[in-house]
Amino acid sequence: MALPLHGYAAAVMQMFEGQLVEINTGETASTILFDQEQLELKHVIRGIVDDAIGDALIIKCKVPGGHKTLMINCWNIISIAVVDKTGMLKDCYFDEHSSRNLK
Repeated sequence: MALPLHGYAAAVMQMFEGQLVEINTGETASTILFDQEQLELKHVIRGIVDDAIGDALIIKCKVPGGHKTLMINCWNIISIAVVDKTGMLKDCYFDEHSSRNLK
């Protein structure tokens, strides 16, 4: 018996099913330490939204030598963006002290 879709999983399927997306789960890939500051680089998962089961998304990712299917708990997702010519997910996040905010 299939679990009914609801909440975030249902919304993601409605908006992004079959599309190539980047998913931020908030995991840190590495931290770069400077003299007065540190920069945390986030892990981003890139793949096609294939399906959803309950509160989980099924993502098909291209990996060296083929494809890997991931199941991601929707409660762990911070943000999702479609991969297209307008930029990447990391382009949406920026330093609040950056000079580009003043434009």
